[in-house]
Amino acid sequence: MVNVRLGLLVATLLLSLGCDSAGHYHSGASLNPLDSIERWGTCDHTGHIDPESRLCREWIGDFWGAEDLEQSCTKLSNGIFSKTPCSTNQLVGVCVTDKGTEAEVRYFYYVDDWTATSGKANCDAKNLAAQGLGTTVSEWILP
Repeated sequence: MVNVRLGLLVATLLLSLGCDSAGHYHSGASLNPLDSIERWGTCDHTGHIDPESRLCREWIGDFWGAEDLEQSCTKLSNGIFSKTPCSTNQLVGVCVTDKGTEAEVRYFYYVDDWTATSGKANCDAKNLAAQGLGTTVSEWILP
């Protein structure tokens, strides 16, 4: 009986900290449509030499579970791979590509390098389906 109670206590603690039993981080929700998701990894390249490449990306869809995300991230100039979510401090907006699919990616735009207008324009450029250039769709979400 003590073991069962201890197990329930540990499970409750993990859930309250934002982790599931497999150790995956789940967001508690700060952006309404972006809550409670599993991240395969994040890449912070806010230190990129090109200001138009300074953002943080989160790989969400199951497709990314088979990829070497750390290697992909470090190929980006000053990319820092992590399993923690991108920061929401000084957030301008988020661009979600292929939302709800196995290839979903989220791009976080920050005040130091972006405005809501420039972030949305960059997000719109990722919408290849709207341009007749592919199937990727994107959605701009304000914090």
